[in-house]
Amino acid sequence: MKYVFLISAFLLFQIPGLFAHPFQAIMYESFETKRRTNDFVLAGEKLLRTVSDLSTNLQKCRTEIEVYSREKISLISSISVGDKPDDVPIMSKVMKIGSRYYVIYEAANGKEFWLKKGDIKAVEIDTAKLTLGPSHTIAHVSRYDFSMKPDNIGYRTHWGFYRQSPDRKLMLCFYHFPLRKQYLISVFDESLQIIQERAEEFPDDVKFYDASVDNQGNVVLAYGLYQGKHKGK
Repeated sequence: MKYVFLISAFLLFQIPGLFAHPFQAIMYESFETKRRTNDFVLAGEKLLRTVSDLSTNLQKCRTEIEVYSREKISLISSISVGDKPDDVPIMSKVMKIGSRYYVIYEAANGKEFWLKKGDIKAVEIDTAKLTLGPSHTIAHVSRYDFSMKPDNIGYRTHWGFYRQSPDRKLMLCFYHFPLRKQYLISVFDESLQIIQERAEEFPDDVKFYDASVDNQGNVVLAYGLYQGKHKGK
């Protein structure tokens, strides 16, 4: 009986991370809309931040850039991001690259609801006119058949971060897809032109910690090598 209980407990806690269909589809359907507010970014006399309504129902996802007066900390304007069915912002943040300001976001394709296919995109913010430029893909996630599903009960299909070069003219986009045992890196400049992009596989005993990019676009990854379940280097 002891062994039966242990096996049952193991399956109970492992189900969210093992089965994509149909269990996760049911769990995603019950995911309520949540609001996420990101940190402010200083842009001259203005403060910028993104505010997102997140839901597993992509039709309910909304992202806006809020513009505040730096002096009075009062809301000046709100700018909607992503207005097409195949360009639905899930996660977003405002970033400064070189001398320009951008909103970078995970753009899910609402036309492929179950797979949550999409790419990482960026839009330049005109901080004077408070308008947005055209969107540019800065990491082709869909090209490598990765999924952009939202988080669910602590289970993640992906996570990522960004790092700037020392001269602040290049940006590294790093995304990790644990279930696929692959990672994606993309390096782009302040004009949103991709300098390099590639996806590679990694073994089970690798855990990523950080990454960096130099002024020439060279990327260094920091990771740990683990032996067994609890031993590591």
